[in-house]
This record gives sequence, structure tokens and C-alpha cells, in this order.
Amino acid sequence: MDESAETSVASSRSCPRGRASGWALVAALIAAAACSPPPREPEPSPPRDVAPTIAAYLDRTGFERLGAPKPGEWRKRFDEPRQSFDAYVASDPPGRTDVRRKLSILPLGTFEPAMRELLRETARFAGAYFQVPVRIERAKALPPKRARTRRDGARTWKQYCTRSIFEGRLFRGIPADAIACLGVTVEDIYPNDDWNFVFGEAYLTERVGVYSLARYRPRFHGRPEDGAGLSRMRLRAFKVLAHETAHMFGLEHCVDYLCCVNGSNSLAETDAQPVHLCPTCLRKLHHNLGFDPKKRYRQLLAIYERHGLADEAAFVRDRLALSADSASRR
Repeated sequence: MDESAETSVASSRSCPRGRASGWALVAALIAAAACSPPPREPEPSPPRDVAPTIAAYLDRTGFERLGAPKPGEWRKRFDEPRQSFDAYVASDPPGRTDVRRKLSILPLGTFEPAMRELLRETARFAGAYFQVPVRIERAKALPPKRARTRRDGARTWKQYCTRSIFEGRLFRGIPADAIACLGVTVEDIYPNDDWNFVFGEAYLTERVGVYSLARYRPRFHGRPEDGAGLSRMRLRAFKVLAHETAHMFGLEHCVDYLCCVNGSNSLAETDAQPVHLCPTCLRKLHHNLGFDPKKRYRQLLAIYERHGLADEAAFVRDRLALSADSASRR
């Protein structure tokens, strides 16, 4: 199986307005599949009254504008509108409350030792990325309802329906102190019978999401799980966790810049996208969670350096240097 060419009908989704309309989104997306949107002009630069704590980190230097989508890419299939910063604020997205202070990660199914360690690494990454405490919950079994068998030549594997996961595990199991609950599994997942698979799926208002590590594993594609393969898997896991959790905080897909919250329709598209947020999406997340951006970037830098993620570490160093220069000129 060629992992770089493999695509789904759409492989990373957000469901915008609760449970019923979230599922109705599928029909809307399919109806839009023939559209090929032209490049958009980016949202205007943030106003001058942006909070000083984040203003120095919103410089757009070095961020790549999204051009016209190519065949097979997410934006070629789905013409999604821009969610402006003002629209994000007006949507009253889920966030911290006096009671809800933590991000809950719920393992679904069985995790072998290497995958348990990856789960711990992604939890540490999530704590730095979103600047909230993270707790890994006790694992639960995947619901067998609507599980189906997939085949590729002589190989077969089981695939679990995300709707059953949401209804059977996540909607019922959000801890009282959790800002949001993100299910994680090493099994393959799909949203409904018309779709091949999804990497992950999350609701914008319900505080729940789920993602799968299955297709990020080298062995899923018949390759050895050596050091290079596991390193790439770790980065992919960081990306999907950041992407789906951003959805749970109300961020819709970014249509302006290369950004972690871009839609993705294949592993190749995911690999081409960064793990970082563009300035507009960073501003949204900061508005919601109110973190110290310098502290956030420094913690992320330590994680990237620890795992040998040189490009990601270089990006963070550049942002810290640029923000320091920008702050000195304000």
C-alpha cells in the first residue's frame, strides 16, 4: 500500500454545530466536492489593539499563503468558508471554566508498550501546545457496533465507526473537570459507510474528538517500524492531536496559510502541513485559553529538540527571535 498516495473521501473532519447538524455536514461537504475554490485573500492584519502578550507573536513573516488547491487535496473537494477571528469569538467556543480545567485523553482499545509510550509523549506535547494540564484516562474498549472489515489483497483489518465511538464512549464519558475529551486509538476508523477512513474527527461545540494512529504506523503500509519511521509517526501524531484538539476549542479549518488546522485528504497532504498554527489561528487559541505565548513556544522547543524534530525546533527559534525583535520595537 502506497501511503503517500492513499486518500480517503476526506480524512480529517470537524463537525460544527452539535451532534445532529454535525452529521448533516457530510451531505453539505459531498455536495461541495466538485467545487474548486480560487485562492482567497488572507484576513487583514490584526488591529493595533491586540493584547500585548500575543501581538509580538502574530507577525506573518515566514508563513506561506495557500495557493490554488491541487487535485486530490482537501480544498479541491471542499470549499470551506474562512472563520475570521471575529466570527470565532462570536461563536462562543468551548474553553476553560471554573470547573473544566484539564484536557482529557481517552485511550480506546489495546495499546502495546511502544504505543503507550507514544501516547505519553503526545500527552506531554498537548500540555505544551495548549498550555493546559493533560490527563490520560483509563483505557476503554472500542464499541463493536458498526465495526467493519477492510481488505487490501490478502490483508484484512477491522475498522471502527466514529459515530459509535462518539455515542458509545465520548458523549457519555466527558469527565466533569475536562475542557474537552479526545479519544485515541491504534485501530483504523471511519465516519460512515460512504467514506474510506478518517485520521480524526472532532466537534466544534461538544468538547469531544477522536483520532487514530493506525495509518501513521509504518507497519500499516508494510514497512518496518525503525527509528526513522517511528520519528515520522511521532510527528504525525503530534499534528493530528493538535488539529483535532484545536477543533474541540472551536477552530474551523484554516483556509489562508499553511497551518496545522488545514484540512487534509491524504498522508502526503498531512506531511506537507506544519505542526504549528498560523498567526490567525494562534490568535484564536490565545483568545480562548489566555496562555503565555513565550512560555508555550519555549516548552514546545524543548519537546522538538528532545525528539530531534529539527525543522519544528528551527521554526520555534525563529518565532521567539522575531517576537523579541517585534516587542522591542513596540
